[in-house]
Amino acid sequence: MSKTEKTIAEYQASVKNLFQATFDLLRVENPQHYAGCSLVLNSGGIVELRSCAMAGGVLETVISVVDAAGQSEEVCRLEVGPGTGTILH
Repeated sequence: MSKTEKTIAEYQASVKNLFQATFDLLRVENPQHYAGCSLVLNSGGIVELRSCAMAGGVLETVISVVDAAGQSEEVCRLEVGPGTGTILH
């Protein structure tokens, strides 16, 4: 396995773990929203991950559920900046 392939495999494992942790937390903190997301995902929807990095060092990651018609609903927003920990919205 090349270094690039290893890096991609590590990234994909991290994304899977992030999705799992996000939905585990959602199931506990907002069972109704979790149930709605589960319904969408079991009906052909997908989980979307979008990350943006800003020149000042802030990294924002948004996890959304997108239904089969393309309608998107944010599940979680994570922000990490210089000198700060992760801020979960």
